[in-house]
Amino acid sequence: MSSYRDSEETATAPPAAPANVEYTDPDGRPRFRDTTQLATIDYVADALAIHFKLTLKRPNVYFAHDLPIQYREAEQDAAVVPDLFVALGVNERRRGSYRLPAEPKPPDFALDVVTSSKEARRAWQAKPAIYARLGIRECWQFDPSGRHFAPRLRGFRLEKGRYVALAPLAEGSGITIHSAALGLDLQWRSAGLRLRDPVTGRVFPTVDEACVTMVKALEEMEAAQRYRRESEAVCAEAERALRAEREARQAAEARLRATKIDLRAKRQARQEAEARIPELEARIEALLSRRALASPLEIAPASKSVDRSRA
Repeated sequence: MSSYRDSEETATAPPAAPANVEYTDPDGRPRFRDTTQLATIDYVADALAIHFKLTLKRPNVYFAHDLPIQYREAEQDAAVVPDLFVALGVNERRRGSYRLPAEPKPPDFALDVVTSSKEARRAWQAKPAIYARLGIRECWQFDPSGRHFAPRLRGFRLEKGRYVALAPLAEGSGITIHSAALGLDLQWRSAGLRLRDPVTGRVFPTVDEACVTMVKALEEMEAAQRYRRESEAVCAEAERALRAEREARQAAEARLRATKIDLRAKRQARQEAEARIPELEARIEALLSRRALASPLEIAPASKSVDRSRA
């Protein structure tokens, strides 16, 4: 009976993976996507959703990634799979594939994000011919690494059944090309592929960038709220101080008015008293004059009569 240790010692290592093997599907795309490729496709899809659904509120804009465009219904293999495509004026229902000619129109925009040499060859050679035959208005190719073709961002417009390269805009470093189909600018900068609204100049942020911006906005909002609360507290304290000062001033003014009234009454009383002084002086002088003119004889009988009445 073999033990666990024996089985552990006799276990063989898994075979090494063969070198230089590209795991691709029949369409030439890698079965396992590069993280940069996934991030680019997700970013473009998110930016388109923001632009058409939230900003423009435009209905019937269908865009999908990794969805086969089937151009001959009788042949299941007769399909091409852009990394992302946009069809304007098409119902947004769920689809297992975009079947032509059952759909009302071909897509207006197709984007391929290249991360392998085999995928680059197919994006450069086979796919544009199929896109042109299907009538896709614009064909775009983006190489995030810049190893497979140059310039790494290219756009083409369909004219008379053939694709004509779109001229980049003269803008500093990087590459900027306008998409008439989307009404947006596609930009390559060191940060990667970005979409820009040419009307507002706004560059659509990635989810991470939007989250950072949102966190900063929340922090600024919280700081603004704190500042407002502190300002309101300071204003309330200032209002209380002003109210107390106003009440004290009103009380002082009331006391001043009362003092003025009292002074006015005293002044009036003094004036009235001063006005009576001459009259009193005249009466006193008159009394003194009558007493001075009275004779002693007239005064004596009167005093005697007084004594008799007492007796």
